[in-house]
Parts: sequence; C-alpha cells; structure tokens
Amino acid sequence: MPHLDVIVQSAVRSLEDDKAEDVVVLDVASRAAFADRIIVATGLADRQIQAMAAHLEKALAEHGIRRIRTETSADWVLLDAGDLIVHLFKPEARANYRLEKMWGPDSPPPDDLVMPAGDVPPEPPPAEDDFIPSLEAFEDEEDEDDDEDDEDDADSLNGPGDPVDEPDDDEDDEDDEEEEDESPDAPEEEPR
Repeated sequence: MPHLDVIVQSAVRSLEDDKAEDVVVLDVASRAAFADRIIVATGLADRQIQAMAAHLEKALAEHGIRRIRTETSADWVLLDAGDLIVHLFKPEARANYRLEKMWGPDSPPPDDLVMPAGDVPPEPPPAEDDFIPSLEAFEDEEDEDDDEDDEDDADSLNGPGDPVDEPDDDEDDEDDEEEEDESPDAPEEEPR
C-alpha cells in the first residue's frame, strides 16, 4: 500500500484533470479519528461532479484502494476511502458547509480541544439499570400512595377557597326529606 501522500497527490491530479475548482487538501490527522486527509473540490455541473467521482475511484484503485464508500446528494458527492475523504461540491453547497473553515488551518488547534491538566472529566452517565425501578418497588409505592392521592385529587378539582363537597351528608338529608313527604301524616295534594 503506497504512502498516504502519494494517494493524495494522485487524487488531486485526477481532480485537476477533470477541471475541478478550488482543490484544497486538509491535514486532519491530529484533529479527527475518522481520516487523516480531507480533499475538498468544486464542480460546476452534476455531470462534471459525477465524472470526477468516477475518475477518482479509478485513480484510487490503481493504488490498491478498492473499498470506497460513496454518498451522493443533489449538491454533493462524498467518497470515503478510509484515511482519505473527498468532498465534491457544487459552489453553493461548498459555501454553505464551509468544511475548510471547520477543518482547515483557521479552525481551532488540537491543543484547544484537549482538556487542560488538572481538570476533572465529567462523570459518566449512570447505568441504564439506575433509571428503571423494579416493578415490585413501583407497586409498593403505588399502594401506599393510593389513599393520599384520592384526597389530593378531590382538592385539585376545586379552586382555592371553593368548598369541598361532602357527598355523604347531602345524600342523607335528601333521603330524610323524601321519607317525610311519604309519611301518612302528611296531607296529600289534590289533583288540579
């Protein structure tokens, strides 16, 4: 397998032969774990970008790189050849994504990304088991809280200062009045 710089030179030569514009090679070895180099280039038309991608695959295959993952969208083709990633953009998409700004020499140096000595890294999140209580514990708590919840529910239905209806007392009073009306001592009403 040839050295990465030889592969990058071959890729750049292929892009230049296909009249790619603004070909930029970014060294991201110290900034990214997914690749060591990124090539960004611009094509003016869909057919030009598709031809650049096809010719790049042939150029990389000549250096033994045969497993290339290709992703295509309306404005952009990405070729992932392992340590080398190639982005082929239409001008508008390149201006929109600004990969050179993100990964280029003006981006923050890797030292800014490293935690200063003496800082304590954040604690890892708790294990998933800690978030899910056992079913038995939930059922026990539910049984204890049922009585309290019934009282709280009645209070929450009434607004502040609203009287709480006591259904037991009112029903008894109504039943007593009906019994009095049906008593034999009460005079019957005459039909009209």
